[in-house]
Amino acid sequence: MNTGTVNLIATDPPFNKGRDFHATPDSTAKDARFQDRWRWDEDVHDDWLVAIQRDQPEVWAVITAAKTAYGDDMAAYLCWLGVRILEMHRVLAGDGSLYLHLDDTAGAWGKCLLDAIFGRSNFRNAVVWKRTRRGFKGSQFKAKRYNSNTDTILFYGKTADAFFDQTRVLEPYEPGYMDSFRFRDDTGPYYLDLAYNRPSASPRPNLCYEYRGFTPPPSFRLESRLGDDGSVGRRRRTGNRARRTVAQNPPESRAHPQRAMG
Repeated sequence: MNTGTVNLIATDPPFNKGRDFHATPDSTAKDARFQDRWRWDEDVHDDWLVAIQRDQPEVWAVITAAKTAYGDDMAAYLCWLGVRILEMHRVLAGDGSLYLHLDDTAGAWGKCLLDAIFGRSNFRNAVVWKRTRRGFKGSQFKAKRYNSNTDTILFYGKTADAFFDQTRVLEPYEPGYMDSFRFRDDTGPYYLDLAYNRPSASPRPNLCYEYRGFTPPPSFRLESRLGDDGSVGRRRRTGNRARRTVAQNPPESRAHPQRAMG
């Protein structure tokens, strides 16, 4: 394939789970098998090692670090994956992007590998998606850890000019949501609300102090004022209005990460 001719790559490689997988009887790939196990002495080709050590020192540094910190199986897996991602990087156009699907088995090492190949400045997002809404099952109830129920999709651009259209991951607001934004100016719709009617202004007992025999009650908002004699005075803030806006890409839409990758 010619260099720089692909705009988008989405890849779902093995995860290095150390297990054998078999297609279900009702699958179109019936009787298919896959061995997700990796060995340095069996799965790594000498020409891969020569090319990586000669041309990709950053990639080789990740592989050797994995070999030291994790083991030969992770290093062999990263070597296998690395030569393929290097080829994907070559065929991507300057405005192209890569989406790599991994889980927590090799996800951290996979990001290091992508940082070495694409450059960490071209990392865009780690999209975390929930595989199922079901909770623990079977022996998971006896596990001494949280349920592993998510995978990660690592999103990288080939360059800083990688194409991304935010409107493709937006959906309409729920009915009635925009009704509260009764005003509009050149920045878009907005509404007015009390400046102290917000979570950040909730009562904070540890920051309330008696002053001149007066202790402010909950929800009583104060602001400080320095008097001419150097003393600290207080006055109550009442009725100040805060201007609240809504994102405008476009005005009637919002980002919805859970459904964006659906």
